[in-house]
This record gives sequence, C-alpha cells and structure tokens, in this order.
Amino acid sequence: LSSEFGGARDGGSAPYHPRKGSRNIVRTALQQLEEAGYVGIREKRGRVITPSGRKLVDGFAYDVLIEMAKTNPQMMKYGRVKRG
Repeated sequence: LSSEFGGARDGGSAPYHPRKGSRNIVRTALQQLEEAGYVGIREKRGRVITPSGRKLVDGFAYDVLIEMAKTNPQMMKYGRVKRG
C-alpha cells in the first residue's frame, strides 16, 4: 500500500522520481481498522476485510450513489434501490 499512496520526490532541478509513502501511516491505519473489527488477519493471506467492514463500505457506496442520483437519475442503473 505504501507504493500506492506515495508521491514524487522534489530534488530541486532534478526530474521527479516516484517514492513510496510512509509505511507507518498505512500500518497505523490498518491496526486501527483491525481494532474496530473492519479488517482481520487470515493465515498466509495477510489482512482481509471482514463482513462488518464490507457492510460499512457498501453502505457508504450506496449513500454516495443515492446522492449522485439526485442530480443525475441515470446513475440508478448502477445500483439497486433498497426497499423499506
């Protein structure tokens, strides 16, 4: 993940070169998600999202879809409408 969230290094007049992000930030965030129960550890697979974590992310995605559909009704073709 540190390579995903890295950036460019400014070496003055030298060209930019990609650099990895801080691993401490990624590690701390994952530990906090683990304590909250949204991420768990599986043997030989590393960290994986738990069912409660999936539910949280899906809920956020649905809320964003509904907000976007208010201005663009065509967005509803990408999701189901919850009933009741």
